[in-house]
Amino acid sequence: MKSSLKIRQEAERLALLIALLLVLCTAVFTYRAWATFEYDRQQALITRQVVDGTTALLSSLNDAESGQRGFLLTGDDRYLEPYRQARTRVPGGLDALARLEAGSRRPGQLRRIERLKPLVEDKMEELAQTVELRRSQGIGAALAMVRTDRGVVAMDRIRAICAEIQAASYDLLGRQERRCEPAPFAPDLSARWGVLPFSCSWWWPRLPSGRGRATVNG
Repeated sequence: MKSSLKIRQEAERLALLIALLLVLCTAVFTYRAWATFEYDRQQALITRQVVDGTTALLSSLNDAESGQRGFLLTGDDRYLEPYRQARTRVPGGLDALARLEAGSRRPGQLRRIERLKPLVEDKMEELAQTVELRRSQGIGAALAMVRTDRGVVAMDRIRAICAEIQAASYDLLGRQERRCEPAPFAPDLSARWGVLPFSCSWWWPRLPSGRGRATVNG
């Protein structure tokens, strides 16, 4: 009787140890799944911010061009308000894009932003020069500079690079969102499997022994 009790106690300890090991494995799996999900979620958020940032940059540059045109045609400083606002927004927008991509460790996107910077600076300088020429020498001198197409060429290249950044971002975002889809269910699944070992550890020692089962079946 004592020997049978000791065997049962050893079986219970073994079952509990197995249960604890299974729970530990489940906890590790759950943590890794959640960490992967959280990383992909953060990266998807950064990708959306990059798309929004390039859209905002293009919008600011278009506003600057609109203000410049209005001033060149009329000479009225009121038309320069969108241009002035863009001059304060554009540098910060470029810096924000660079910080986002530097933090996300995507060298391809970072290189595109680095290519974008001198083009944006050249475009803003061209706008400033035409505005100054309009003030100091009149509309003829300002339009002569516009006709060199320096600003048009810079703006076309800016749009092309922004399109590259957004295309790469949308492709990356699709992959990130697909990886995120099943992740929220991992903790629930792990919790269900985590209960199973404890159930087994409770029921297994209470099952009849081989001789007992034979008696019951007989």
